[in-house]
Amino acid sequence: MSTTNSSAKGPLLWFVAIPERLSREQERALSPGLSAEDIHPSRLPETLHPRIRAERLLGRYYLRQLLEAATGCRGGTWRIAPDGDGKPQATHPQGTPAIHINLSHTKGALLCGLSDVSPLGVDLEDIQRDVKFEKLQERSFTPAENDWIAEAPSLRDGFFRAWTLKEAYLKATGLGIRIELKDLEIVPSASGPISIAYRGKPQPDCSIGTRLDDHFRLSWCEVKSTDCEREALWEFKRFAK
Repeated sequence: MSTTNSSAKGPLLWFVAIPERLSREQERALSPGLSAEDIHPSRLPETLHPRIRAERLLGRYYLRQLLEAATGCRGGTWRIAPDGDGKPQATHPQGTPAIHINLSHTKGALLCGLSDVSPLGVDLEDIQRDVKFEKLQERSFTPAENDWIAEAPSLRDGFFRAWTLKEAYLKATGLGIRIELKDLEIVPSASGPISIAYRGKPQPDCSIGTRLDDHFRLSWCEVKSTDCEREALWEFKRFAK
């Protein structure tokens, strides 16, 4: 099995524009790229909202397409399951080391990522969606983070930039909802790159980044296993089955 040399380049990220629902014909067209676990009734009950059904199907489909593109092994042959910390991993019958994957979706888009080096977290938000900014800011961000939010071109962009960076870090590390969001601070450092501190202690073992694409804010975080700074490799796609 061959893999991309992402340890030299960085994690692979696919940002995909998707429809809000799928026709039965479109679902059938996805079938060759999915496994039995992806379409099991426990994941796709009949009562599931059409948009959520589309997100679940397309999320798995593109994760598997990404795995196939990175390794050359057919996407449907990978097993996708959480590790001991609840973070998703992909394993293969051939016995290759587990590959770290992550997925995020919002209305009309999804973001999936892959790293063969270390745990990865991604987060995606539509900055046009309705949010009660004041309440969330007070509860979720430190004074320094709120200053950074205020410097953004708009409150929406600043808020979702800070929010998605936190979510990506929490997903990469597996901390999730086990911490107070204010215990985690993510802001630019004096030298320019984004810095991370947890309960006041710098966290230098992560690569982290963010970008704005149209009205979507996309962020990623990788727990590094080396000292080198890694840049994400982006691809942009549109579902067209």
